[in-house]
Amino acid sequence: MHSFKKNDKGRLVWLDISRILAIFLMVLLHVSAGYVPLWFEQSLFGWTASNLFASLSRICVPLLIMVSGALLLPKMEKVGLWQFYQKRLARLVRPWLFWSVVFGVINVLTGNEATSIKRLIVGTVWTGFWLLPVLMGMYVAAPFFAKGEKYFGKLLVWVYLLVGTWVLISGIHLPLYFEYFVYFVGGKILADFKTSSLAKWIGFGVWLIGLFFTTYLTFNLSLANRGFVSTYYGFNSWTVFVMSVGSFLFLAQLKNFFENRLSATVKKVVANLSLISFQIYFAHLLFFRISFSFTTLPAMIFIPVYTLLIFGGSWWIVWLMGKNNFLAKLSGAEERT
Repeated sequence: MHSFKKNDKGRLVWLDISRILAIFLMVLLHVSAGYVPLWFEQSLFGWTASNLFASLSRICVPLLIMVSGALLLPKMEKVGLWQFYQKRLARLVRPWLFWSVVFGVINVLTGNEATSIKRLIVGTVWTGFWLLPVLMGMYVAAPFFAKGEKYFGKLLVWVYLLVGTWVLISGIHLPLYFEYFVYFVGGKILADFKTSSLAKWIGFGVWLIGLFFTTYLTFNLSLANRGFVSTYYGFNSWTVFVMSVGSFLFLAQLKNFFENRLSATVKKVVANLSLISFQIYFAHLLFFRISFSFTTLPAMIFIPVYTLLIFGGSWWIVWLMGKNNFLAKLSGAEERT
């Protein structure tokens, strides 16, 4: 059984914080992606800083998927299949369709390829849209996995985690990136770990080891090839897998800290920000339509500053949309606690 302590609104503060962190790291990923390919254009220090920021960001997608698994799999016993689909899929479909239209119009106005139904469905309307059909597929599969767990018990879960992890780090690609479903199931398992100081520091240590090897191996491989090589940046690389598992375990172990130390006001802000996180995710992509060269500025300073500005600006855009009833309902930006 799921035994997390919830606040009076029924929310899990540590999972809200984890989701916000995942979205923030996605912004960091897209900003740092403008720097790390510039192997010859930067100093050694500048490229190393870019590599560090980019490596830090690589847990964003696994973290978001693990949050979804930790939230949704325990609810399968309490809600019916169609009730689950109606509630959960709608939260994805509304912003997906709204922002697909927005970026489709931008594509037409800027002379890019017109947006087709096929491009919308497979998530290629614009960079970053690929994640939505992936999450949609996991949401569809979640109730069936939960049914299997109910009949076969934890044996099914652990067998799947072993096989799924092997599939993931072996580089085997499945339709809709379904090899990432192991993160979804793993999120529930890691979230259920008993809270202890030992588990917390193990999680932190595992994350740190994963970060070190992601950064170090990317540097060495790029140096050997005299140019940037992204092998260890993949969400299916063993280094990112280790980093992701460690970070989520660490965050799960902080659940009591967040619940007891944060004020009610901070918790409300966190909850509201978490609820509109997908809208912020889409809004941040607008900033990468701006044509100017920012990669000539120092990476150590500009990557974190620009990431904060884009995240804050995206939050402001979604906040403005929430002020208009029509746009809020259309895009899902009206979500509030």
